[in-house]
Amino acid sequence: MAEATGRLLLAVACVAMLAVMAGCADKAGKKPDAAAGDGEALIRAGDAALSGGNAGRALAAYAKAKQAGADEALVLGRVCRAHLAGGSYQQALEACRAAVEARPDDVEALYGAGYAALMQHDAQGAVGYFEKALELRPDHVRSARMLGLAHHQARDPEKAALVLRKTLETGGDDADTENNLGLALLDLGRSDEAVAAFTTSLALKDSPRTRNNLGLALCRAERFEEAYAAFLAAGGEAAAHNNLGVCYRELGMADKAAAEFEAAIARKPQFYRTASDNLERISTSAPPSQEAPKSPDQTQEKKKDSPVPPVKEKASGTSPAAPATPEKKPRTREQVDEAEARAVEKSGPAASSGPAPAADVPPLPPPSGAQGPSGESGASGATDANGSSGEGQAAP
Repeated sequence: MAEATGRLLLAVACVAMLAVMAGCADKAGKKPDAAAGDGEALIRAGDAALSGGNAGRALAAYAKAKQAGADEALVLGRVCRAHLAGGSYQQALEACRAAVEARPDDVEALYGAGYAALMQHDAQGAVGYFEKALELRPDHVRSARMLGLAHHQARDPEKAALVLRKTLETGGDDADTENNLGLALLDLGRSDEAVAAFTTSLALKDSPRTRNNLGLALCRAERFEEAYAAFLAAGGEAAAHNNLGVCYRELGMADKAAAEFEAAIARKPQFYRTASDNLERISTSAPPSQEAPKSPDQTQEKKKDSPVPPVKEKASGTSPAAPATPEKKPRTREQVDEAEARAVEKSGPAASSGPAPAADVPPLPPPSGAQGPSGESGASGATDANGSSGEGQAAP
């Protein structure tokens, strides 16, 4: 009897031990948890690569994270930002749209989609994304700044000015937002207010592009001596005289314009063929009206020579922005050539004979959490400090 009882107890003990071993085996074999951990680690690795400026490596890490089972919406958002950082705006837009579809309340994905749309010159589409982001997060200052820029590029300066003013009131001082506000005010014909905005921007951050914008605003306000000083501070004497000549020409002051173009040629004859062209237009055409030249005159001014490369300046608060008039006038040459000018800014010299006010696109923040159309309108025939039209640039 005792022997039978001992065997029974031994059998029970064996069964219990086997059950414990099976439980341990189950816990050790839970691969989904391990895969999820790998996915999170790969996302962190991608974020580190992106913060270090290596968008390609980041994309590779995010692709592996997706294969390891990481959250799809999270991965899509990261892929969106990596493409933005690499300047692949179409791919960025597609990834951001997919991220928004997967998670409609993802403010960062909406911001990224708006940013990519704006860099692809779809200003109206960008407006929609930024407005949606602000519906979800009214305090999302970056979306507010970009919304103002998008309205500006959509040729709605009144809305741009309203949004940018409000953004400055709620989001604090920002040099690039002030610059973009100045451009919107310039398009509205409020030259003195534009001067004030550009001056405030320069007090926060010195920028040759903003100084050039200030010179143009001073020209519109017929404060010519101050305009010359601003153009001079933005670059050399030749550019300053040429730009002032354009101001005079657009106001119908042909004699003064000719004198400024001649001064530009005298100071840099090998460089200022643009000034020579401007001078020739004065002598061969009827006196210009009080309005800024329309597109026929502007079309004649496309890329006449190749001066030294333009200043490469990294934007930081709001670019890129790139304009509009209340009357919805046809796009100026500077607006039509925005993409071309941005490409030149990155790759080589360019020539343009007109000052193009340059807007600023804000940089993209790095990924956080475990996270540029530039607008311009301007006097046809003017140049920046280096003899080419100014452009805003994105700094992902």
